Amino acid sequence: MLRIHDKSVIEQNGDYCETRLLNAGQWTNAWFQETSHNVIGENELVAFDTDVVGCHGHYSTFPGHFIPGRYYINRYYLSAHGCGMTGEYPYLYQHRDFPAAGYDGEIKPGMTLCVKSYIGEERGNYGVKLEQQVLIAEQGIECLSDFPFEENLLSHS
Repeated sequence: MLRIHDKSVIEQNGDYCETRLLNAGQWTNAWFQETSHNVIGENELVAFDTDVVGCHGHYSTFPGHFIPGRYYINRYYLSAHGCGMTGEYPYLYQHRDFPAAGYDGEIKPGMTLCVKSYIGEERGNYGVKLEQQVLIAEQGIECLSDFPFEENLLSHS
């Protein structure tokens, strides 16, 4: 599937294929495990993430808030980042990472951001990365992502 995706992006004059992650079940925790020969089982949670600079230089990624303590060790290091030619400024680091890595800056109308979170307990069985692309508009935030979350998989624990 990922090879087909990369091939399609490149055939359509895409510029760059960066991340290729496709995992299921217990391979979803921790994040950033490369694609393997694991066979996806029935009713398993599937994690898919690809960062590409596609046609006409459009950057897209397919994954913030305060992360509960038991999930923090496996966190995605950013709660949001800009997107343009690739993942770029501004980088909004997780709250506890900000003192060491963060910096001051501005978020202005016209910017596009990817807001993301990864939740996977250390040595846990599963993990989930959620992400939305948003446009910062004069009137507020406009969600650009149009693929819905599976309501029956969302939990508020």
